[in-house]
Amino acid sequence: MSSVLTKITVTFSVNAKSTGIDTISDTKLHIRFTQPPKADKFNQVISQMLARYFNVPLTHVVLQHGEKLPKKTFLIIGK
Repeated sequence: MSSVLTKITVTFSVNAKSTGIDTISDTKLHIRFTQPPKADKFNQVISQMLARYFNVPLTHVVLQHGEKLPKKTFLIIGK
């Protein structure tokens, strides 16, 4: 069985009215937070949200670029 690799660009905002994910396009998402996660947990929280959104295990979500940037690129490994 082969895996599908999807490259997703993620931007985010804090202090939004609700926490959630907005689809901008097939390869771009915007994540809204009512409160920012702790600085050292930010990428982990985004990864968890993406795993739920794409219905894949957390180990299938890989931060490729932008560890400390507001624009991040993730690889989603799907089936």
